[in-house]
Amino acid sequence: MNSSVIIVAAGKGKRFKEKIPKQYVDLGYESIINLTIKKFLNMKEIKYILPVINKKHIKFYNKNIKKLNASESFKKILPPCFGGNERCLSVRKGLETISKLKDNPSKVLIHDGARPLVSKKIIKKVINKLENFDAVLPCINFNDTIWKIEKDQFNLLTNRTSYFRAQTPQGFKFNKIFKAHLNNDEKWAYDDIYLAKKNNFKITKVLGSEFNIKITKPEDLQIAERYLK
Repeated sequence: MNSSVIIVAAGKGKRFKEKIPKQYVDLGYESIINLTIKKFLNMKEIKYILPVINKKHIKFYNKNIKKLNASESFKKILPPCFGGNERCLSVRKGLETISKLKDNPSKVLIHDGARPLVSKKIIKKVINKLENFDAVLPCINFNDTIWKIEKDQFNLLTNRTSYFRAQTPQGFKFNKIFKAHLNNDEKWAYDDIYLAKKNNFKITKVLGSEFNIKITKPEDLQIAERYLK
């Protein structure tokens, strides 16, 4: 069973408040998107890597991706496809692109382009669990006390052990998640596990990592830089 990964990097990154879209900002000596792609590039378990980007960012993408062409595995990276206004639309376009491959995968991972520090250990755990499940969610527990605050009313979440923070890559049997996206009447979804649950997939979880942060705000970049050291 071969596996491919969709790198979702079509967001505008408004919260990042930089002129350069966050995917193309440097983290250390490389751009965030290149660091993310490189996590999958030399893994024998991954056959294809499909970046889904914003059409307006094509110059940023081309400038960055050529820096990886010295790698022997560069041919794994498919030409990018252009995403939609919502994340779920970008994922759907990615799945449609992969479905047209002659040797389209039996497994697909869907990963945030702004999570450049994901470990190969997590990636492998997700792929391995897909042998027995339709969908796999990497996630971590909450360590902090959690309050629900609405209109100055404070309610303590007493059983936080039942709550988890979702991460990516989320893994799926390709045909099942592709069908779920095609049949998604809402044209929207929190994430792809949401669609899996809605369509009664057999789902399991694996332990993620505190290092697997999503870079959303400028301070996240500073945290990621510390993790790189």
